[in-house]
Amino acid sequence: MRAVPSIFQSRSLGSSRWKPLLTCSTSPPAPDDIGRLVKQMREAGLDQSIFGGDGYDTPLLLETAGAAAHDTYFTTHVFLDPSQSPTLVQRFIADYEPEYGVPRRPRSRRSPTIR
Repeated sequence: MRAVPSIFQSRSLGSSRWKPLLTCSTSPPAPDDIGRLVKQMREAGLDQSIFGGDGYDTPLLLETAGAAAHDTYFTTHVFLDPSQSPTLVQRFIADYEPEYGVPRRPRSRRSPTIR
């Protein structure tokens, strides 16, 4: 049986149940949700490589998905993880919170966007 995408399928911000949308969603998850999505993809039986873009570039991917994040690959312009970033990026991360009052997380709903 083949899943048929529906324009009536949607998700709420901060959703913790992704399984019903895995075969028919066209909207990407927010960075805060990517770990749950990858974990639930594995729980649903997906054992092939997972490829993503900006949105996967958050430490929450590993924190939330844990071992389920195996064989997951993504591209990004910068990975804002202080433990794995170059010195210049580490300085940006360290200076961000004192300046804006919130920790910097990639395109998080909790972090302001600087333009």
